[in-house]
Amino acid sequence: MTVKVVSPLVFYDGRMNGPTYISANEPVLLPFLEKKFDRDVTCYYVQDNAPCHKSAFSMKWFKKNKINLLDWPAVSPDFNVIENLWDIIDNKLNDYRLNNVNDLQ
Repeated sequence: MTVKVVSPLVFYDGRMNGPTYISANEPVLLPFLEKKFDRDVTCYYVQDNAPCHKSAFSMKWFKKNKINLLDWPAVSPDFNVIENLWDIIDNKLNDYRLNNVNDLQ
């Protein structure tokens, strides 16, 4: 999600660690960044402090792919714009009977 563009949504079913986080997001994130941003322009990727985000595996992958990460304060709801989007989505989904991930997709 950027100021003007929302990236494709990634569905993942199961526990997530560093390798699964990267394998789930890599096929979507890299093409999205390449399509939307000039590599000469500095941009920052923001993620919270979930263990899979902060794992050595994930951090090494971001560094290898030259993706700048913005440090995230531990408790910062005002900075977490994506949470506002999740609230909107959650409220909209309450209008539907969803029994599983396939119904959601």
